[in-house]
Amino acid sequence: MLRRYASTQHQLRSFIAAAESTVKTVSGQEESTLISQCEFRTDGLRFYHRIPIGENLKSTQTNPGYCSFLFAGKFLIQYSKPSSSEPGLVNLFNNPFQAKVYVSTEYRGASLMGICPGDTQRVDNVLEREKGLSLSSHIDVIDDVNCYKIEAHTRNGLYRLWLDPGRDCHLIRLELERAAEDVADAEEFSGKSMKFTMSDVHFKKINAKWVPMEAQMQMELGNGEKVVTWKHKRTNYVDSPNHVALKSFVTDDIPDGVKTKFSSETSYNLIWYRGKSITKEQWEAIKNAN
Repeated sequence: MLRRYASTQHQLRSFIAAAESTVKTVSGQEESTLISQCEFRTDGLRFYHRIPIGENLKSTQTNPGYCSFLFAGKFLIQYSKPSSSEPGLVNLFNNPFQAKVYVSTEYRGASLMGICPGDTQRVDNVLEREKGLSLSSHIDVIDDVNCYKIEAHTRNGLYRLWLDPGRDCHLIRLELERAAEDVADAEEFSGKSMKFTMSDVHFKKINAKWVPMEAQMQMELGNGEKVVTWKHKRTNYVDSPNHVALKSFVTDDIPDGVKTKFSSETSYNLIWYRGKSITKEQWEAIKNAN
């Protein structure tokens, strides 16, 4: 079943998805609800994630500000543009591992791709990398659907997967229980217990493929110290797009001259020019030459 699930995910590796998330966070006595929009593009290796910034994280004519994250194989490039009148800022993360961490911790639709919070790999890959792993599986019923339930104890925690054989063995429910002593790929989850659930998954058939379009997620950190619940709904989905023609993974929205720095630095001592960072001295020479 896991191999069939992996095959299904491989067929859906390239897409563009627009989505909306309703996120409720309860931390101690504080409670907040946020509605945010995003666009996520990927070809299975590279990705581009764009989210509005500003009031309630929605793009409008009066609130055109946004933040984008692009990973095209070398750097994770963060571009923040608060408004149409501001040039914005660029932050560079030169560790490719950081790109994987970003997807699992910041993209609300990651679990629809089979990635749990704090993991840097899809759940089937997490299970496959375990040596001597013992899997238990049996038939179970979720939402009146006969499905395969798989349980696996790993160094990353206890995983429970429910796979629907009638819909290409997609996940229709996913649970992860991670103890404080278990391994978390993302540093921000290290040393913390966590319970995560994805449920109530809705599908749509696109190009003869079942595509997960909506799900309900809940993540509990510690002993209920912080609980985050969110509904992620894909409002538009393009399967296997022509990323080259669409320029999905290029930085043509970042203008020359934007202040730039590496994430490890405190000051913006570099300048963005034609898709890469250069020194301020190089930038001054280019300006003087023109």
